[in-house]
Amino acid sequence: MDNNSLLKKTAGAWWSCLLLLGVVFFSGCGGGDSEVSSAGINANASSDDATKLANLAGHYAGTFGGDDAGTFSADISANGGVSGSGFSRQDGNFSLAGSVTPDGEFHATGSGQTNIKSYFNGTIDHSAVSGTWTNPYWEMAGGFSGQRQ
Repeated sequence: MDNNSLLKKTAGAWWSCLLLLGVVFFSGCGGGDSEVSSAGINANASSDDATKLANLAGHYAGTFGGDDAGTFSADISANGGVSGSGFSRQDGNFSLAGSVTPDGEFHATGSGQTNIKSYFNGTIDHSAVSGTWTNPYWEMAGGFSGQRQ
């Protein structure tokens, strides 16, 4: 076998291996059992879950208190994504981003000008949202509540 033929066979074998590795790698990526990410519900969710999320969608506004106090406003999309903003008496303006599960579990992260994060975890029951918030960096915590507008 000449060098040219050997080089062609070797290159062909490498491309085949790379293609096979790509197929194995990308078919293994998927997100496991979780149906909700910060972008909302994924394609593996059932139509019942999609209906539940659509029923939770809307604009919510409320207040938080405890070691800090302020207001928040959040939009929940039909796919479970959460985006919004708020105002803290201690830190000023902050943004909110997170997700809601089909069962109404609410999880969002608040991030302000200092990039120190606060975490809002709670539930949505009909048109009310409530729960607790924590800021591990400043060791602060409290509660929040709001209504769909």
